[in-house]
Amino acid sequence: MRRIHLFTILVLAAAAIICPAAEVMHGDLLTLPDSTAKSGDLYMFGRKAIAEGTVDGDLTACAQKVQLKGIVRQNFYAAAQLIEVEGEVGSDFIGFAQDIVIDGKVRGGFRGGCASFTLNDTLWGDMVIGAGEVEIAPNAVVYGDIYAGAGEIDIRGQVEGNIIAYVERFKLSGKVTGTVKIVVEEIDFSKGAMIGGNLRYKREEEFKDDYSQYVAGKIFFTKYVEDDCESCEWIWGLWLFLGSVVIGLLICGFFGKWLDKGAEFFSHNLGKALGLGFLSFLVLPVAGIILSVTVIGIPLGIILLFLYGLFLYLGWITAAAILGNWGLKMIKWEKAGWIITGIIGLVVLSILAMIPVLGCLLNFCAMILGLGLILMLLYEAFWGK
Repeated sequence: MRRIHLFTILVLAAAAIICPAAEVMHGDLLTLPDSTAKSGDLYMFGRKAIAEGTVDGDLTACAQKVQLKGIVRQNFYAAAQLIEVEGEVGSDFIGFAQDIVIDGKVRGGFRGGCASFTLNDTLWGDMVIGAGEVEIAPNAVVYGDIYAGAGEIDIRGQVEGNIIAYVERFKLSGKVTGTVKIVVEEIDFSKGAMIGGNLRYKREEEFKDDYSQYVAGKIFFTKYVEDDCESCEWIWGLWLFLGSVVIGLLICGFFGKWLDKGAEFFSHNLGKALGLGFLSFLVLPVAGIILSVTVIGIPLGIILLFLYGLFLYLGWITAAAILGNWGLKMIKWEKAGWIITGIIGLVVLSILAMIPVLGCLLNFCAMILGLGLILMLLYEAFWGK
């Protein structure tokens, strides 16, 4: 079941529909004025992005601070240090940030990760989140299920669905109409708290306090053992995927020309890229270890091993974007930008990774391909014509 949850997250993350008309804004301070309406998709890349107008398509924003004060009629994708939603999102909101605050309305669901998440208004769909703290404020309502991995979940508003979570501390002073199923260390029920369904919790020891007055259904306890990590398996997968998406958004948003050249290498020098990537995969770590043995070469060896690991990871993300671009061109869908093709590529590779043996092999080949492409691009940039 948890694998199905992760599969759903990945598929929904790629469900952006490409509009024929799309505009890209980049710079230091980006503003979509209140009186402005965009008929298609809008991409905003800068230090600070503020959208006060109306976007009829999707809005994708990557900045240090992102503020949505207007209306996005379709999906809202954002990666930032701080994301604030004061306006309205017509469909899903997918966000990755240090802090996310929703003071407006999201008519779809939320998928994302952050250190702190606060909902002060309304979310009409499911919430799938990995966070340090999750707060549902007193006047907030979630008309869907919550799937979470968090340090603390504080429900002071209303959840019209179920809660499935792996959490250190679960606080409830609001209402949950469905069932709560959690792996938890501490539970804190306050006056006014109510669970309309059952409470199923997993813990090393059963709670001594009687919580039956807060639960309309039944309470079920299951002993938690240290090796029992099945319940949080999808959470770790979500975190890894979210991190890759954030880095992928940055690469696709700021290095589009670099990816264009990589796609050209992929089309005309695929064998060379794979061969160079595989050779580098074998040689670079050996060279790093040999350098680390000598006193003079220790710094160089450490740097080389660090770059080796970094290039493998970035190579996998780069290959995902280029393979996504190639796949869409194969089906005659050539209007998608690098951000969408990158997300689709990451989704496909992540789903394939769930297939035993074959999935790992395909992801390994993608990583080798990406490593070779990065080295070819670096050579072209510094020593090419």
